[in-house]
Amino acid sequence: MTELSFNLLREPWIPVSRAGMGRTEVSLLDALVQARDLDAVVHESPLVVASIQRLLLAILHRCLGPPSYDAWSEIWKDGEGTFDRPEVREYLAKWEHRFDLFDSQRPFYQSTDLDGATSDTIALLDLAATAGNNTTLFDHAVDAAPRAMRPAEAALHVIAYQNYTAGGRIKNEKDSFTGGLLRNGVVMLALGRTLFESLTLSLIRYDAAEYPIPCSPSDQPAWEALVPQHGAVQPISGWLNLMTRQPRRIRLRPEREAGSQAVVVKFATIAGGAEPADESRRPPEPHNTHRADKKRGVVPIKASERAEWREADVLLEWRANTGIPSKLLTHTKTLVAEYRVSKDLPLRVQLLGAVTDKAKLLSWSSADLPLPRSVLTSADALQEVKEALDSARVHEEALRMALRAGVKRLLSLSDSRDPDKDDVSKRYQAISTEAGYWAALEPAFYGFMNQLDANPDEAAEVWRQTVLRAARDSLNIGVSHFGDDARGLKARVRANDAFNKQISKLNIQP
Repeated sequence: MTELSFNLLREPWIPVSRAGMGRTEVSLLDALVQARDLDAVVHESPLVVASIQRLLLAILHRCLGPPSYDAWSEIWKDGEGTFDRPEVREYLAKWEHRFDLFDSQRPFYQSTDLDGATSDTIALLDLAATAGNNTTLFDHAVDAAPRAMRPAEAALHVIAYQNYTAGGRIKNEKDSFTGGLLRNGVVMLALGRTLFESLTLSLIRYDAAEYPIPCSPSDQPAWEALVPQHGAVQPISGWLNLMTRQPRRIRLRPEREAGSQAVVVKFATIAGGAEPADESRRPPEPHNTHRADKKRGVVPIKASERAEWREADVLLEWRANTGIPSKLLTHTKTLVAEYRVSKDLPLRVQLLGAVTDKAKLLSWSSADLPLPRSVLTSADALQEVKEALDSARVHEEALRMALRAGVKRLLSLSDSRDPDKDDVSKRYQAISTEAGYWAALEPAFYGFMNQLDANPDEAAEVWRQTVLRAARDSLNIGVSHFGDDARGLKARVRANDAFNKQISKLNIQP
């Protein structure tokens, strides 16, 4: 039987958007050499987007460095550069045999030493699917009727799974707790007007020695390395090794569909990887922002179920006195300070995160955030962002207290008798408008960030008014559920009084 093959350098599999053509798929080679003509990597899952961009960056770091900012500028060429370079083409030609998804000896991002391991449905690799111990996010397939993935789709999920698997013990695998290296933090990447801009602006300095993390002479991406032995301690040798780390041994089981003879993947084998769980020895992930923790030292700021823009003041912190800033942030700060990018270039960052609980993925989030130059160069501007978000948080608390006061009055049988606390909590949860409040503020916050460079005072005033209006509108929506009878009207008055009292403490005219 002819061996099945899917060459990732030649076959289209990376989902991208192209101006005038919408969404399409390109090969890995074309994603790089045609990057100037592509808008972005696009996918429903931000975990796939982050993983594919990190893969492309790992290849570029291996080929181009850049070891210095002068070397970076030579790649950028005032925004007119290209990845269609001899270094890139020659490198990929040399290692092309390691980029076959179904190769019998070295399948890409997979292992072959899985004798005796049990195969499972391919849906287990889809972090949003129902399979095994996965949490359902959007997919309602079941293990009893496994769906078939195209090779292109399977490739995306293998790479994302290696980055974001939540870990946890696999049956009969004692050394299988280690999760994906990106599973807890918020990945920060640059977002340009083209894929070339996004990748080059994200191409932080890599000197193969000390930056962005200490590197040994043996630092190399996973596809160049020897196959590690299962259970052996494999220290992280450098930036390329970290970017392509694989905590799980995976083997896709491709087959031909009856009738069409198209190659599909319905099953895969998954087992523990080469590194026992010992996160204390892992260097800080350069694409994450870290904070100081009294007990655990320096830890990544974790993704939460709140929209990432709501934590912008923390994630954009570039001063080292509170932790370790994202290397992407300090890289962009240097590009701006040294005038290596045009003042007319709009700066933006992608914030991509996964929320996990033990061995489960709970949710994910993605935000495309404007990055004012003043925030990178001025502590005062960074403070403006903090004060803006603090104001929104304070108003959220005023809204919460007001609605709870109204609910408490609504459920009171008399002015002197308080209702049951559990009843108040349940009724409050039923009418809570906090999610709508923050949703209304999101576009306004992006506007605030876009105006911060040109007119910070006006930006702050518009934001102040918007926050107050959003809180007031959300309060009105909440109290509309109280009804129009005498008790409901009294509850409305109580809620409005409580809100105005809280706002008056902020010296704001309600």
